[in-house]
Amino acid sequence: MANTHAQLSVPYLRDHPLRQQLEDAVERSMSYTRTTCPELQADGWYYWLINDGSFQRDVMVRSRDVQRDVGKAIAVGGPEMVYDPNAEEKNLSLYMYSWSPSGALLTLILQESGSVARSLVPPPITR
Repeated sequence: MANTHAQLSVPYLRDHPLRQQLEDAVERSMSYTRTTCPELQADGWYYWLINDGSFQRDVMVRSRDVQRDVGKAIAVGGPEMVYDPNAEEKNLSLYMYSWSPSGALLTLILQESGSVARSLVPPPITR
């Protein structure tokens, strides 16, 4: 059934005269800065997700001084990058993350675009 639906809809949508306008409107609506609330972990660092609108997927950052770094860009003296799913070869998104009670271990759950499968990944974090 999904193949039949795709055979009918994909050519219609691909060739629709308003397709480019719709794509442009979606792109503009997604190009804004968004951030999650910083969370203080047992290691003394604040961690949060950020996307300045130029990334395809949110990145995880950290800072010891949340008042100084929230709202600042990563590249200009802002928070330190912890994990960037945009740097992966696959189209992965950070689905969920969880810290151990001691704050020493972080578990990332990644999801590949278009898939319902998720993977546990140990991130490359130095403390």
